[in-house]
Amino acid sequence: MNPRLLEDLLVNGAERHPDRPFIWSKKTWFTYGQLGEMTARVAAFLARSGLRTGDRVVFILENSELYVAAYYGTLRAGGVCVALNHATVADEILTVLADCEPRVVVAQRSVLKHLAGALPESPASVELLVTVGGVMPPDAAAGRRTVKLEDVLSEPAASVPSDPRGPDDLCSIIYTSGTTGKPKGVMLSHANLLSNAESIVEYLELGEADRVMCVLPFFFSYGNSLLTTHMWVGGSLVLHNGFVFPNVMLDEMLEERCTGFSGVPSTYALLMHRSKFKQMDFPDLRYVTIAGGGLPAPAQAELKSVIPRATVFNMYGQTEGAARLSYLEPARFEDKLGSIGKGIPGVELRVVTSDGTPTRPGETGEIIARGPNIMMGYWGGDAETATVLRDGWLWTGDLANVDEDGFIFIVSRKKDIIKSGAFRIGPNHIESVLIEHQAVEEVAVVGAPDKLLGEAIVAYIIFRPDTHVTERDLLEHCHERLPGYKVPKRFEIVESLPKTTSGKVQKHVLREREEQMARERGELP
Repeated sequence: MNPRLLEDLLVNGAERHPDRPFIWSKKTWFTYGQLGEMTARVAAFLARSGLRTGDRVVFILENSELYVAAYYGTLRAGGVCVALNHATVADEILTVLADCEPRVVVAQRSVLKHLAGALPESPASVELLVTVGGVMPPDAAAGRRTVKLEDVLSEPAASVPSDPRGPDDLCSIIYTSGTTGKPKGVMLSHANLLSNAESIVEYLELGEADRVMCVLPFFFSYGNSLLTTHMWVGGSLVLHNGFVFPNVMLDEMLEERCTGFSGVPSTYALLMHRSKFKQMDFPDLRYVTIAGGGLPAPAQAELKSVIPRATVFNMYGQTEGAARLSYLEPARFEDKLGSIGKGIPGVELRVVTSDGTPTRPGETGEIIARGPNIMMGYWGGDAETATVLRDGWLWTGDLANVDEDGFIFIVSRKKDIIKSGAFRIGPNHIESVLIEHQAVEEVAVVGAPDKLLGEAIVAYIIFRPDTHVTERDLLEHCHERLPGYKVPKRFEIVESLPKTTSGKVQKHVLREREEQMARERGELP
């Protein structure tokens, strides 16, 4: 298969195997043929409604067959897809609407009140509101036309418009998760997304028999990649939106005979310590993937011990790379434990100094990446784009070192580096040591303002259920395994960590908390 545009994945699938199961949603299987027909109806409706090639369409929907129909129907109509977190509020919606100036907004019932709060100040470009599972009251629509997606999908089939787009045209804008600050709109072309999907399919060795349990939201680049890769091979997805009840998900995963599972570090922390995952057996599970932030090496080893028959892929990526940049070959899982491996097929990775010179083995530098998956740039952000795209390379902002065999090990994000006295300390090593403690479920290490050192190391920790540990125990654990300058000055025991809805820890929130505490103590202006 040689798809030219992203929507070709679904169109081709509907033509070649219309009766094959594709999306399991709300305890119902939807076939490729059914989704193909649904997207055609959406595309025809949007064309009749005046959508032009390149117009943006914002989606505020949870994972479902309706999400897929709306998203790929928009692409078939020539639109650009902008998917947002459905757990949002009016201010966040308004920020995005003002930034990308969409023609259409598609929103589910749970966010309609927030959308109504954003509409009075939204740009005039917003002309059409499409609701899912609810109705937008006319007085809340601020003069915009409204229609229910369910009504659109009940209309007779119609021909899909053609347009002059090519692989290098804009396909999607994905707003970064905001782990380090203000989200930015990452522009991805059809070619960016297709090349990345093809690479992932190759190294995961995906086939039509593969079925992934999908707990990651599609508005997240990692979740979106599950959709594109399984569509590429004619595979299927089991959608589960309620991961707060992991045992229900695990039962569904077993019943639907899922061959794959993907998650971020917090996903696996919940599975390993707050579910029956360790007590279950999954005879159909072929592989699991880890990305979206570094899962400490000891946790990776523990995960592998629980699912010995499955292959574990430790991966690394960024939204700016259309999801994936590297993976660790499973054959090297044990001897290179904790490494993010090397570049995926078609992608070149280097670790370099500030002037672009490759680092020596063991020397810390910044990861840069080059390949057909690298973004077009940031929407409306030429200056920001210029800082990260230089001479064809993406400067990721992630610090790492390379061993003698060329395997890459993440040290930290640039913004996460702790400047303590004369030392520049990456938190990853400290977090890996702390996660080895039998009582620690999750940990995030940040720098806090300190009069003497500039920054002091603070560890935010979630304990496993039914454990009783003192700060002295944690200090002894650290002193045995870390040099003195890396031992945390303070431990903060918490019930939860601030995270994006994709599960990434928002360390900037913890740093802001530390700064506020320092101001209250009179240590900062």
